[in-house]
Amino acid sequence: MHKRYLAVTRITLANRDQAVYEVKGRKPLLDELRDQGVDLPYGCRYGGCITCAAKLISGEVDQRAQVALNNRQIKDGYIVCVGARAKLTVFLKLVWKAMTSCIATRFLTRWHRMS
Repeated sequence: MHKRYLAVTRITLANRDQAVYEVKGRKPLLDELRDQGVDLPYGCRYGGCITCAAKLISGEVDQRAQVALNNRQIKDGYIVCVGARAKLTVFLKLVWKAMTSCIATRFLTRWHRMS
């Protein structure tokens, strides 16, 4: 009988006193961290509003599910936690306030046109 070992990935939040959390990488970062009691901002739950945005300082995530970021933003290291899963040890900086003032998305652009 073989034992099955689950890989554990560490996530460090730079602007939360360098807090470190261990996750299994099965769920999006938002859910993994909220399951451990981390209070992270979120809105739409699919990534369109960028409320759960973060800057990936180091590490690797799979964020194929994200819909709001353009190629430049992804190249610059931005992720949306609702759609990103940790692949390797991850060092993040939560950037919601900065993102809302500097990054226009399809969701925000449509919202501003309607209001």
